[in-house]
Amino acid sequence: MYKVKIPKEIHNKIFNFIDNYKIFFIKSFNDSWIYYEDLIIENYVKNSKKFQREIYFSMRDILQEEKIIAYKPLENNKFMITIKVLNYRLFVEYSEDNNDKLRFVENISFNKK
Repeated sequence: MYKVKIPKEIHNKIFNFIDNYKIFFIKSFNDSWIYYEDLIIENYVKNSKKFQREIYFSMRDILQEEKIIAYKPLENNKFMITIKVLNYRLFVEYSEDNNDKLRFVENISFNKK
């Protein structure tokens, strides 16, 4: 089993994505005069936290495996995997150190399905 290292830049990228995701939905319902507006907004906040956890869990589950089956080789000994989380497809670039059994997340991008 490999250890997965996620640098601060990637954490920030995920946080910014989730924050924008949450803000978009909050703005959609803010001052909408819907009776349960607060409940709907609260639900979107909870869902955004759940979405963020799912991103991390899905990424770690795949990258910890001994053998990753579906990957795309890139330049400079890097690889890319595709992860489906909710209605998004995540493209995760990583590199690996087979001697120390480490995988480093190099980049992540989010695309709506």
